[in-house]
Amino acid sequence: MISSRQTDRATRHKEDVRGFTEREYRYLMERSLARIAFVCEDSQPHIVPVIYEFDGRYLYLSGWNLQYSLRFQDLDEEKITLLVDDLESANRLIPRGIEVTGLVETKEKDAKLYLRITPVGKISWGL
Repeated sequence: MISSRQTDRATRHKEDVRGFTEREYRYLMERSLARIAFVCEDSQPHIVPVIYEFDGRYLYLSGWNLQYSLRFQDLDEEKITLLVDDLESANRLIPRGIEVTGLVETKEKDAKLYLRITPVGKISWGL
């Protein structure tokens, strides 16, 4: 028999982003490693690990040599997906995470180049 807690964990929420729930907000604030997915000019999907910062409204991406990467600079004004996920604990293999879709633009902040994601959609699970 499936408990209501298990049902809640399995429920995926997809909605337009007008704001993150308290749990989603906390989850994003407490982490810094994510993966982004995008489609290259040759139509090949690409996934890259990145470091991110979340200010409650935008997600700022940085990474190793980001400012020198033409692939990242070419993402300006493109659609992108950011995935932050993990397991609840090493002892309980229960996945949780949030997938944020949005528009990306290149921004300079503190003399460093960042990709800034403006969220337009989200799906979360297990939070």
